[in-house]
Amino acid sequence: MTGGEIIGGAAAAGKAAGKALSSSAAEKERLAEIARDTPAMAAAADAYSKRLAIKQTVLLKIFSPLARLVGIQREYFETSFGEDLARKTDHIPDEALARIIHGSAA
Repeated sequence: MTGGEIIGGAAAAGKAAGKALSSSAAEKERLAEIARDTPAMAAAADAYSKRLAIKQTVLLKIFSPLARLVGIQREYFETSFGEDLARKTDHIPDEALARIIHGSAA
């Protein structure tokens, strides 16, 4: 076997394993429905809300000085900026924001 064959075989095996371990949207929905009122789900929701709060705090700290530099009014920044930023960055995965914040390459 050559190196290319080994790499190709490993890639195919990894792809097959990933597909076998993934679940359908219907399965995920059903599991979420079953787990809805469990203590584990409450803990997960609490952890998620804390993560979102930390994310927003970090983003506000990063963008506060930048906003002042470009002349955005302090009133807007203190009242609406957080909500605007949350709405505009909602689609960005937390892991990607963490890489941006810590300066890692994508």
